Amino acid sequence: MRKNELKLLFEKITVFVGNTLIYKGKVERWTDKEISEKCGIPQNRLTEIKNFKKYNRPINETFLAAFIGSGIVSISEIQKGVDLNQAEDKYIGTLKFYEDKKLRKEVTAAFDDGIDVIELIRLERERRGKG
Repeated sequence: MRKNELKLLFEKITVFVGNTLIYKGKVERWTDKEISEKCGIPQNRLTEIKNFKKYNRPINETFLAAFIGSGIVSISEIQKGVDLNQAEDKYIGTLKFYEDKKLRKEVTAAFDDGIDVIELIRLERERRGKG
């Protein structure tokens, strides 16, 4: 996706995530402090995300990954709750890695052990005729 397309996508996602944070606060009684601790995003950024129209600071991919990885939002919720075109939906699908805690743990452990996970994947895809 082009830079401008990504910017528009992340603006749409910011509105969705902001509404999710508002819902979690009002209905599920989560505090910003609890959400911040769960996903590692500073409370002031949570406020900016919830009030996107006021601050006009879209979420970035790092924060989106933190929200997904911590279970605050899921890929399927984003796909259902945000009006995505085909390219945007495909892009969002690439973030599924962050939802899979077991996969993230195994990949991190492999990297820590000095295993080149990227090369292993490339070789396996090549072996299967997909690389």
